[in-house]
Order: sequence, then structure tokens, then C-alpha cells
Amino acid sequence: MNSIFKNNLVKTLLFIIVFLFINYLLNNFYISNQDDAYTQNITELKMFKPTIIAMGDSHTKFGFNPQYIDDSYNFATNSENFALTLYKYKWLKKQNLLPKTIVLQLDLHSFTGNRKFDLKPILYWRNFVDFKHFFLNSEDKVFSLVKILSAKYFTYSDNVEYFLSFGEDIEEEEKYTNLYKGYFKKKGDLSKLGDKEQTGKAVSRVNNHFITDNKN
Repeated sequence: MNSIFKNNLVKTLLFIIVFLFINYLLNNFYISNQDDAYTQNITELKMFKPTIIAMGDSHTKFGFNPQYIDDSYNFATNSENFALTLYKYKWLKKQNLLPKTIVLQLDLHSFTGNRKFDLKPILYWRNFVDFKHFFLNSEDKVFSLVKILSAKYFTYSDNVEYFLSFGEDIEEEEKYTNLYKGYFKKKGDLSKLGDKEQTGKAVSRVNNHFITDNKN
């Protein structure tokens, strides 16, 4: 009985070691081979060291154009609220990149608490989030722990399609060929929507961020 137990234990330990080793290789391969808009966003910011930085969610990302404001940079990210912006601010301070002026958007989306645990893409947010603070201040410890483990050791879990496509770029929206100092050019025409459709979209957006988050 002891012999069988020892053999099973050895096999289990070997499996864990092999799994961790393969996971380590996959994770590092994924991180080192990412050259998307988010990666460029961080690299460019360090290179330019602008005196004006804009932060916020997609409203700022698609609305603040550094081409018209000298020495500025768009550091906004989709679904970013003030809680996430604070992590970015602390990162800027730690990197000695704090600008003279920070432009913050102010709207309903900035205050929503439904985005606190999103952290997508993980590859991007793992650079900024203080995971100890993130864990201690989260209400759902299990979920936050899963997010932390994903960010640190299973970063590729946020983009499994990358491996399924053998490393080919399958994401068209975030092509950084459309990027200028963090600013994405995006065209849209709300005039094509009727009044009812426009109102419906606005109500839907507000409910999405606040209907289950009344306490915030």
C-alpha cells in the first residue's frame, strides 16, 4: 500500500512540475511576443515623457487627440474607471513619469464600481495594479485571487485565441496602425439612429454600469 501511495505521489509531483514548467514557458512566450496597441501605449509613454497625460475610458481613448495638444499623450483604456486610473497614477509616480497636467474625464462611467475587477486585458493591467491592495480591498476574495493568479502566472488565459490561431493577429479593433500617441481613430455616426434608438443605447449603457451597483 505504501509503495502504491509513493508511486502515485511521485507521479503527481512530476505532473505538477512538468505542468508548471510548460506553463512558465507558455506565459513568458505569450508576454514577450505581444506587440499590440496596449504594449505600445506603455513603451511610447516612457519614450515621450509628455507634460500632459489624459486618462479615462474609451470616451477619452477615442476623444482626446494629442495631435492638437502639444506635448500630450492619451493614456486612456477601455472600461477604465477612477479606481483603475488610480493604479495608473501610482505607476506613473513610481516610474518618475508624472506630468505637469493630468486630464481626467468626468462622467457616469468614471464612477461605476462594476468595472473594478475586470482588468482586461490582463497583459496590460498587470503592469499597473497593486495586487496586494487589490486583494485586501476586494469584496470577493476568491474572484480577486483568481484574477491575481491569472495576471501573474496565467496571463495568456485572457487571450487563448492567440495560441489557437498559432500566434496570428486575430484582433482587428486594436491595430496600432490607427494609433497616435495612445489615441485611436474611430468613426461613428449617431445621426443614422433614430431618437428612440439613441435613448435606448444611453439607458442601456447606464444600466450596465449602475443597475447592480447602487451602493456606489
